[in-house]
Amino acid sequence: MRKRTVAAGLAIAIALAAPVRADDVWTGRVKQNSGATDYTVVMRLSGDGGETEYPELKCGGKLTRVAQSGDYSFYLETITTAGTGCIDGAITLVSSRDTITWGWVGTSKGETYVAWSSLTRKCRRC
Repeated sequence: MRKRTVAAGLAIAIALAAPVRADDVWTGRVKQNSGATDYTVVMRLSGDGGETEYPELKCGGKLTRVAQSGDYSFYLETITTAGTGCIDGAITLVSSRDTITWGWVGTSKGETYVAWSSLTRKCRRC
């Protein structure tokens, strides 16, 4: 009985520690230090990567997870659909139950851009 309890407890701890689940779709309004601000990000995660979409900017990208530590996940974003002012960058995600703190940083032509949002789960496997 003790082995089952320990195994169940370990499985629950691992599930709670995972920053996001595959096939989740997250969305939020983005604020940015310079340039475009108050636009939408839609993020679809799967396995070790995912996709981003910025509807108002008509662009999006591919995510590659490069590291993870506890509730923190780190991704590189490569823009694959060019739109208005979208550039490659790095994304940090911090999970907290049903929200994710989303932070993004990138550089272009000597300018550093920083963006942030609080994302909520839109749907699962949609």
